[in-house]
Amino acid sequence: MPAADELTLLEDECTVLADVFSSWKQQKPPTASKAVATDPQQRSEAEVQTTDRADAAVQATAAAHGTSAKARVDGSSLSSFLQAAGSSMLSELAANVDCAAGRSQHSRLASSEEAPQCMFTLNAFSDGSSSSGNMRANKHQLQVTSVSWSKTGQTLAASFGRYDVDGWCCTPGAIATWNLARLGTTTGSSPDRLIATDSCVMACAFHPAEPALLAGGTYNGELVIWDLNKEDADAQVGKTDLLSDVRHREPITALCWQLSGAEARRHGSAAASYRLFTLGADGRLLVWLWSQLGNPIYGYELQWMSPGAEMRLLLGGSCLAFCPAATAHEEASLMVVGTEGGRLLRCQVNDMNEASIRDFAARLEAAAAAAPGSSSKVELRSAVKDREYETLSATVNGLSACPHHRQLALAAGGDGSLRVLDTLRASPLLLLEPSAAGLLAAGWSPSRPLVFAAGSADGNVYLYDLSTRQRLIRPVAQLQIGSSSSSSSSSSRAQGHQGRGRRSEGGVPGVNALAYNTVVPSTLAAAAGDQVQVWRLPASLVEPRPGEAKLLARLLGSEDVTGLLRKQALVV
Repeated sequence: MPAADELTLLEDECTVLADVFSSWKQQKPPTASKAVATDPQQRSEAEVQTTDRADAAVQATAAAHGTSAKARVDGSSLSSFLQAAGSSMLSELAANVDCAAGRSQHSRLASSEEAPQCMFTLNAFSDGSSSSGNMRANKHQLQVTSVSWSKTGQTLAASFGRYDVDGWCCTPGAIATWNLARLGTTTGSSPDRLIATDSCVMACAFHPAEPALLAGGTYNGELVIWDLNKEDADAQVGKTDLLSDVRHREPITALCWQLSGAEARRHGSAAASYRLFTLGADGRLLVWLWSQLGNPIYGYELQWMSPGAEMRLLLGGSCLAFCPAATAHEEASLMVVGTEGGRLLRCQVNDMNEASIRDFAARLEAAAAAAPGSSSKVELRSAVKDREYETLSATVNGLSACPHHRQLALAAGGDGSLRVLDTLRASPLLLLEPSAAGLLAAGWSPSRPLVFAAGSADGNVYLYDLSTRQRLIRPVAQLQIGSSSSSSSSSSRAQGHQGRGRRSEGGVPGVNALAYNTVVPSTLAAAAGDQVQVWRLPASLVEPRPGEAKLLARLLGSEDVTGLLRKQALVV
C-alpha cells in the first residue's frame, strides 16, 4: 500500500482560478457558393399506324377439292329439335331463376338472422299457480303428455299425466291453459286455467273453429270436453260413458278433429261441423260428436293380417296423423297410424257414410237391449288397408302429416329414427337419426314445406331444413328444452311400460310433445318434464322460399332423395 505522504500528493488541490473563453463562434470559416445542373433533356414524340387492313376467315368444310363452300343448315331438323327440347329448356331456366332468387333471399335472411329464442317457460305447478285453488304443487310428479294451440294462436293448452301407471289409473291428472298475450313474465308463468281430472290426461286438442272448446283423453279411456268460457272450476261440458259397450278400455293416445260436410249441412254451425277421432292403446279408433258423447257414431279397429297367419291381430295405437284432402271440398279420409309394436299402418275411413252410421247406431241399440250375459256385441270394422310400411324397432311415438302435400308424413320412433314417409311407398323417402336417444314427438312446419322438427329423449328439439345443401343431412338448429330442473323428480320418467315409456337420458326429461302454431308459424311449443317452453324461430326457418314446393314434388318422384337434395338444394 502507498505511504501516507504519497496519498497526500494525490489529493485535489486548487489555488488559482482561470477562465478561458471559446473563440470558434467569432471566427467564420471561408465559404463559397457553386451550382451544378444536368443538361436539358431532349424529348421527341412519334406515332406509328398501319395504313392497310385485311380480314380473313377460315372454316373447315367437307369439300373434296378444298374450295370454300357455304355451310348448309337443315331448317326442318332444327325446328323439330327446338319443339322437342324447348319446353324442357324453358322449365329448367325458370327453375334456375327460382333457385337464384331463393339463394339471394336466404343470403339476406342469414345476414340479419337471429338465433332461436325462448320466449316463455311455463310451469303449471309453481307456488300459487292454481286459479282453481287445487293442485298447487306437483305432488303426483305429473309431466306434460301433449300440447295444443287454439284457433286464435294465442292460447296454449297442455295435458298432464304419467306413463308408468299399471292397471286402472287412480292418479289425478290436469289440464292447463295459458293466454300468451296476457303473460307478463317469461319464466314460471302461471296458467289462466288449471283443471284437475280424476285420472291422467294423455292427449288434448283444441277445436279447430271454437277457441274455447278443448278435448282431452284420459288414461282410463274417457273422452272429456271442456268449455273454457265457463266460470266453473272444471268447465266440463261432456264426458263419455264408462259403461258403454263401444268405448276405449285402455288409454286414449291421440285425438284429432276432422271437418265433416255432412255435419256442416245438418247443423250449419262451425262448432258442430267437426267430428272427433280418438285412438286408443286398445286398438280402437272411435268417431264422436262432441255434443253427444253417450256413444260413438262409428268405430274401427286396427286389425292387421300378419303374413302367413290365418287370423287378424289387434294392434294397440300410439299416434295418428290425418293426411290433407286433395281439395278443399273433400273430407280427409287417409291417415297414418303408429302402433306400440313399431308398425306404421295406412288406414282409410272413407266408408263412413250416412247409411253406415245409421247401421252402426242400430247395432248399438240392439246390443244395449240384449239380455245381460248374452254374446251380443258390436263388431268393428278394420281401418287398416293392405299397404304396409317398414317396421320400426321400437314404438312409434309421434306422427305429423305434411300440410303442403297429402302424400307425405313424418314419423318419430323410439329407436331414434326420423322417417319422411311417402304414403304410397313401403320404404321411407328419408331415414334420419338426429340423436342417439329415442324420438318422442314430431311436427311439420305450417309455412315451410321442407322444414320439420323432432323431439328427442335427450331433452332437445332438432330442426331440419331440406332446402339447405349439405354433404350429410343434419339438423340446422337445436333447441334445448329439457334440463335437470324441469321436474321435481326426473327419476319418475324411467317408466315400466315397454311400449309407452318416455325415458330420460342422463336424468334429463325427454321432449314428450311439440306443436307448431299455425297462426304464427314462427312460434313453436315444446314440453319436457312438467314445463312447456315457447320458442320464436328465425326467419330462415319460417318464410317460404321460391321453388320450395317444386323441390318437394321432385322428392316424391326421386329414387335417390339424398342425392337429389345434395344437387338441387335451394341454398348453397
